[in-house]
Amino acid sequence: MYAKIFLILISFGVTASGVLMLRQQRFELCREISRVHWRTVEQRQALWLVRAEIARLAGPVQVRMALERSRSQWESIPHRLNEPAPTASSRVAFQEQSRPGPRQGFGG
Repeated sequence: MYAKIFLILISFGVTASGVLMLRQQRFELCREISRVHWRTVEQRQALWLVRAEIARLAGPVQVRMALERSRSQWESIPHRLNEPAPTASSRVAFQEQSRPGPRQGFGG
């Protein structure tokens, strides 16, 4: 009889310690998630600061000079915001001009 009560008490103790262990692991996991979140926020803020610094230092003149030094052939972006928007008919005409012709492949 005493052995059964002792065995029940030990099983309750083991179960309670297992539940406490799981609870502690959950708290540690939440803490780690919070740390990673704050590191991500800090890195995102640092990235925006670097982007702002690049935008401040790289004006249109500096970009043109860098393109001339690189000797690459870059095309300007069509329909920029500082130009009036094209009409629907001119957009359709532009798409038809830029559409490639039939492909010449095997058998045809």
